[in-house]
Amino acid sequence: MKRAAKDRPTLSVRLELATERAFEDIVLDAVDKGFGELGNGARKVLYHHLEKGWLLKREEIPERLERFHEALHGILGDGARIVESLIMKSISSELGVPFETLDELMPGDSTQRFIEWRRAKILRTLITEVENNLGVLTFSDLGEVLTKSQTVDSEELMEAKRSIGSILDDYVRSKVGASMEANTRKFLENELIYLLLKVGVERRYGNGR
Repeated sequence: MKRAAKDRPTLSVRLELATERAFEDIVLDAVDKGFGELGNGARKVLYHHLEKGWLLKREEIPERLERFHEALHGILGDGARIVESLIMKSISSELGVPFETLDELMPGDSTQRFIEWRRAKILRTLITEVENNLGVLTFSDLGEVLTKSQTVDSEELMEAKRSIGSILDDYVRSKVGASMEANTRKFLENELIYLLLKVGVERRYGNGR
């Protein structure tokens, strides 16, 4: 008997908010405020330079933070650090994380620190979600969540999924002479992605929450 869609375990709204619109809104609001500290005229000029000189539209900033970091330093030079600090303080306020804590989480420039902090936060949230409800391994697509959250390289992830799927198919055919069911395949793919992800996060960021 198939499980009703409404009864299937899914990743929580908390994780979805961490990976989609809430993040974009927080970053865009923070950039507006940071630029606004320099005056409305300066804000308009900065957005103009980003779009015309660096081919980076305002609404693209959350998806292209590395490019934003590069462009800001290209436009403002050393002054970019001041603006980034203002942006980071706004973001830390919205996320409820003390700026001093956020400032010390990762080495390097402010925007780069935030990229790494956000990546670690989302990945740890995802790991916790899976640990608390293993049913999501059957009814969710961890690869899709990771791609949407921009925490991993999508091409590398797709290649890993293809490799995992091929290994699983070859193994099952060698044992039972037939392909595995779709739900079983999804569960095993997700489980392997989860285990690789957990090891990778612990190695890169430690096992703190």
